Amino acid sequence: MALVFFEWLLRLIAPPFFFLVFLLRDTLLLMGTLPEIFIAI
Repeated sequence: MALVFFEWLLRLIAPPFFFLVFLLRDTLLLMGTLPEIFIAI
């Protein structure tokens, strides 16, 4: 029973969590590439 509850909890938490992770990663990538773009210009 606890396993089912855990899986339900994971499904509830996972989508926003992954969205935040991808958003953070994209932000870091942008922050990493922007200086390179400015240097290239």
